Amino acid sequence: MVEVSSDILEGHAMAKKALAHAYAPYSNFKVGCALKVFGDDRIHIGCNVENVVSPSGICAERAAISALFGEKDPSLIKLRWIVVVSDSTLGDVPCGMCQQVLAEFSDPDLPIYIGNLQELKACHSLRDLRPLNYVFPHRKDQLDS
Repeated sequence: MVEVSSDILEGHAMAKKALAHAYAPYSNFKVGCALKVFGDDRIHIGCNVENVVSPSGICAERAAISALFGEKDPSLIKLRWIVVVSDSTLGDVPCGMCQQVLAEFSDPDLPIYIGNLQELKACHSLRDLRPLNYVFPHRKDQLDS
């Protein structure tokens, strides 16, 4: 078990609740996530939603981030941390697509907590999981610092 603050423990609990709402009839692999944004004390959640046409589903991480756009100016979205919970024994890291989306709205040291339904198993930085991210040329100067 990873030692964490009460804030992250609350995120773990909320990610588990989100996982309960996941729609995964094809893979039977449910994922929930919780995240916090700088400047906002609320914890935001998301779950995976599959579709019979595989690429048209959405992962829990991207669902939670996408939901932020309904209430926040995109320039104000900078992730503080994220908790990803799956119903597997080990827990799982975000997929490559989700890692790239996380990179768009965070810095490379974003803590990514990985857990299952019982506990948090690990914490990795985005940099650990994805040392090289695609950077669109106009943003390169913003990320060099």
